[in-house]
Amino acid sequence: MASSSARTKIDLHHHFVPDGVFQRLREMAGGATRLVTEETSFTLNADLTDPLKHLAAMERAGVAMAVLGQSGLNFLGLEICRSINDELADVVRQHPDRFAACVHVPVDPGAADEVARCVEDYGFPCITIPTSLGEVYLDDPRMDPIWETAQRYRTPIILHPNLLPKGASTDYGLERSTARTTDTTMAAVRIMCGVFNRYPDLLFVLPHCGGTLGWLKGRIAMFFDEPPGQRPPELRGYALTASQQRQYGFADTFEERFRRFYVDTAGTGAWLQAIKMTSEVFGADRMVCGSDYPLEAKNPEEMAEVLDAIYQVGLSPEQVRMVESETAQHLLTRVQMRG
Repeated sequence: MASSSARTKIDLHHHFVPDGVFQRLREMAGGATRLVTEETSFTLNADLTDPLKHLAAMERAGVAMAVLGQSGLNFLGLEICRSINDELADVVRQHPDRFAACVHVPVDPGAADEVARCVEDYGFPCITIPTSLGEVYLDDPRMDPIWETAQRYRTPIILHPNLLPKGASTDYGLERSTARTTDTTMAAVRIMCGVFNRYPDLLFVLPHCGGTLGWLKGRIAMFFDEPPGQRPPELRGYALTASQQRQYGFADTFEERFRRFYVDTAGTGAWLQAIKMTSEVFGADRMVCGSDYPLEAKNPEEMAEVLDAIYQVGLSPEQVRMVESETAQHLLTRVQMRG
């Protein structure tokens, strides 16, 4: 088993909020430790803003590099997203060997230009988007300029759950325990059916072991209808068995699109059964490290426990290297500058 003290991991689910934006959120919350509105449910941990706290936690957890992002704030609009991007660029500039950053954009006519600016001017290697944005889902035509730009630059998209999905209740923490994972799963299905068919070169990183996508893979395949028009009339609207999926030509397309998803290892509280099943359903070559620091993993010890779960689920040394850093490195070096 690798030691947490050795810097072997790249953390693709690592939250950072610039101090100016954090203070604005704190004002919105009236000094409370959580901001809960009609648009968000967000924990205001002051450690989000301090790069040195992040570096200390990374050292304890054996993280060589963290990819910084918090797409749960994209709802604040393009001006705030630009501010987040500019301040993240400063953090990366100060610690270029330890941090990379995601482009933050809302659904806005200027979003595509902001992606291009951050990729070209700052060298950001990825984009972060929530799994839904209010009334806008990821297969909505209003998302197309972002997808077109991401495909042009070969920029992977790191998804994070909408912090308060439409219709979610905050009773018993339901928005965090169930609604976010469900929103991730529904976003993945929309991408498989309504985005990949038009943007075949996009790659997405799903949070929290893919939400419930891995657990529901077989059921989702039962209703998968891509490419359309291949079902006999008498089977339209019906679920298909695995043999029928193969017979009518859906199984190969489903698997090909499913393989365009990568998943991070955050979101289970280091529950080993979930990490093991994720490796079996998605494949270890589609897994990347994710800590969710400093939110769900609130301190360096929890961060280390979450990340070290990959050493306890029977992965081979080769598979461990993939999850630790090799797959993340592949994703982070896909970008092609266009000038």
